Amino acid sequence: LDQNKLLLNEARKLVGYLVAQGYKLVALYVYVAIKNEPIYCKIRLENTDGKKILPMSRNEYGVYELKEPKFGEGLKPIYNQYDLFTNRDDPVWFVEGEKCVDRLKSLGLLATTSGSANSVKNADVSILKGRNVIIWYDNDIPGKKFAKEITAKLQAVNCNVKWVNVEVLNLPEHGDCVDHIE
Repeated sequence: LDQNKLLLNEARKLVGYLVAQGYKLVALYVYVAIKNEPIYCKIRLENTDGKKILPMSRNEYGVYELKEPKFGEGLKPIYNQYDLFTNRDDPVWFVEGEKCVDRLKSLGLLATTSGSANSVKNADVSILKGRNVIIWYDNDIPGKKFAKEITAKLQAVNCNVKWVNVEVLNLPEHGDCVDHIE
């Protein structure tokens, strides 16, 4: 918990210039390794015009900055790895975005994401090898593309993949699991 406070303080310092422009820091998503150690973070900011999601990591000197760390083999870790590792028998919900993961997690479900609809290519899904995975994509064209791409990636590591039929949920355009739950 102290680690999260430290990370939040660092995030506030780095995005202070955006807060001064009217953005509100609404969430800090901490990507952790299977040993529950922080790898890097994503800072979510919102204003009346929309959102910004910025990466935050430590450089080689231990100073936090607004950029992603370099990942081995170019593959990025997926979100919520510690819970994925410690709950190996539970089905996994794969969604678009950390906000959706955290909302499903608040309902007691095990969830993860590669980030946005455009982040599948570099996602390291090896931790999900052989798992049962349910994909809940956003109700839009990029969401369907995301679902198809992540399905192929998951099937390549022998996952049993199912999709939520988003079309029958009467979601608005771009609607996601958070919209449906609320």
